[in-house]
Amino acid sequence: MGLVEDLKSRGWFLSAEGIEECTEGLENPKAEDVIRKAVNYDLVDIGEGGLSEDVTRNKVETMTGPVVVQIQKVRNVSAPKSNPEADHSQCLLRLHLTDGTSYCSAIQWGKWSNISLSTPPGSKILLKNEPIPVVNGFLLLAERDFKFLGGNVSHLIEKWELAKNLSHHKRIVGEEGAAPPWVPFGHKIDAGGLKNMKGKRNFKSMDLCQKDTKPNESFEKHRQLTIAEISRSKEGKVKVFGGGKQQPQDGDIAQLVSIGYSVEAAVSALKMHNCDIGAALQALEISDRFGANRRDRANRPETGRKKREPRERDSQDEKSAGRPSGPSTLFDYLQNQISLPKGKSP
Repeated sequence: MGLVEDLKSRGWFLSAEGIEECTEGLENPKAEDVIRKAVNYDLVDIGEGGLSEDVTRNKVETMTGPVVVQIQKVRNVSAPKSNPEADHSQCLLRLHLTDGTSYCSAIQWGKWSNISLSTPPGSKILLKNEPIPVVNGFLLLAERDFKFLGGNVSHLIEKWELAKNLSHHKRIVGEEGAAPPWVPFGHKIDAGGLKNMKGKRNFKSMDLCQKDTKPNESFEKHRQLTIAEISRSKEGKVKVFGGGKQQPQDGDIAQLVSIGYSVEAAVSALKMHNCDIGAALQALEISDRFGANRRDRANRPETGRKKREPRERDSQDEKSAGRPSGPSTLFDYLQNQISLPKGKSP
């Protein structure tokens, strides 16, 4: 019997590359030597597939071995996924198995002594040459139906241990960065956690953020220079309310009145030009110049042109503006339309 046939008779269905890798460095290798090395390899890399396709497609009611499969994952289906090790109920394990090419699941049937939640992925089991029930694609696996072979696949174990450690890492209530404690509805919130903030009358949240941070010297220097520049620009300036408009001074008004302008014109010109007496005087002079032109135009004698006579239409319009010829009220109209009996008047 050749090496490949011997391995298959023992349930090991390995590919040619897998056999070559397991026999590397061995002279006249035997099946026991290959199995001793193959146990610690990932069947996905070296397996050829020994499970029938009818098992994975749920077309058979039983299956028989021998065939070696690898445990990919162990899960307690009787407990919540967040707490698989809960002991409030009886443990019921589900195995995710592979022969290297196809995958199937097995359900714990009875009590197992060699497989538990602490069994690492990559472990091998040998399904014996006995009929194993298959229900809805699940193998009902009793302890008499398999033999635990073990195995140590390093990369699968590292990934499994990392996921296991992360699942147990939980934030504790009360620690820094943890979520606040749950308060049921209808209960008052305990104010004990707010004592530190309430005890400080001048509490500033930015002080907590800046305790461990180093000050930025360049930013602080630029900030101080900006503050000093703003302070210098504000020196000597008094804040003016009311939009910053100045009121006309009596001396300015009197100076414009002495020239010959009225008090109202002097006050209006000063307000319009923000109490600038030079600009106000110039505006008054310009207005007087335009006013003189208007007066000259109004006093100019009439030339020999005759005044336009009104058109006939205009005269008719003026005439039509008098009393209307027809009845102008509803009563006058009805009086002409309705004949009243004799001896009666409206």
